[in-house]
Amino acid sequence: MNVLVKKDGSETYIEFSGEMTIQCVANILQRIEQEKDVFKSNIKVNVAQVTEIDTAGIQLLLYMKKKLQGESKDARFVIEQANDAVSYPLRLLRQESMLLS
Repeated sequence: MNVLVKKDGSETYIEFSGEMTIQCVANILQRIEQEKDVFKSNIKVNVAQVTEIDTAGIQLLLYMKKKLQGESKDARFVIEQANDAVSYPLRLLRQESMLLS
């Protein structure tokens, strides 16, 4: 799993590639939280290169959204780009509102 975090003014872009499974979610979260003020601005996520996601990966996305809303009431969390490996499970779990349509 690779995680790329870029800040651009009032937005943070996070790009995931590889697996988002229970084996790597703790490392992913640690990497994201190393970045200063990640949860203080809008977060735009790209999961188009994710090859596999399980419930731990979905929980990570939900956690990030909830933490952002707790830190900054006006900030927005959105998944800008997603492939079927991610968008299908999100739709099954009725979390498609995170996807930018």
